Amino acid sequence: FMNILENIKYTKENLEKSQVKVEVEINKNLYDATKKKCLDKRATEVTIEGFRKGKAPIDTVETYLGGSLIEDILNKLIPEVSAEILVKEEFKPMDQLAYEVVDIDPTEGKGFAVKYTATFTNLPLITLPDYSEIKVKKESPKEVTEKDISEVVTQYEERKKNIEESSKETGKVLSEEETKIPTTEEIRSGLTEQ
Repeated sequence: FMNILENIKYTKENLEKSQVKVEVEINKNLYDATKKKCLDKRATEVTIEGFRKGKAPIDTVETYLGGSLIEDILNKLIPEVSAEILVKEEFKPMDQLAYEVVDIDPTEGKGFAVKYTATFTNLPLITLPDYSEIKVKKESPKEVTEKDISEVVTQYEERKKNIEESSKETGKVLSEEETKIPTTEEIRSGLTEQ
C-alpha cells in the first residue's frame, strides 16, 4: 500500500463562482505501482496468440495492450489521487470533477509521470451573522375602545341587512350562521388579536 499524498505535488486555485482548479503532478513511483496493478489484472484477461490465456509474459502483455493500458492507468489513478486531495483539503464538490490530462511522461524526464487538472464547484462557506444581536421589538396588544366595538357592530348590522335584502330578492332561506352578529366579548377578543 503506497501513500498517495507522498507521491504527488499539487496546487489549488480558487476561480470565480466557487470553482476550484487543482493542478496535480503524479510521480513515477505511484504511476509504476498503478501500472503494475493494471497490468496484473489485464494479463489474466487477455488472450495473446501463442500463449494460453493469462500466461503471456508481462512485457508482451504491455506491448499488446498499448494505449488501452495507459487509459486503464489514468482511469484508476486520477480518481484515487483526486479523492485523497479532496479529503486532505476538506473540499466538498457540488458536481462531478472535470479532469484534463495535461501531459504523460512515464520516464519522469519532466519531473512527473502524469500531470492533470481537476476543476469542480466547491460548496461555498456560508457564515451566518450573530443572531443573538438581532433585537425584536415586542408590541403590546392594541387597546380596544367602545368606539372600536361600536364600529364593528355597525359593520355586522350593515352586512346582515344586505344579506337579508339579497335573500328576499332571490328567495333564498338564510341560516342562523349567515345572519349572526357576534357578542361584544367576541368582538373585543377579535380586535385585541389584531
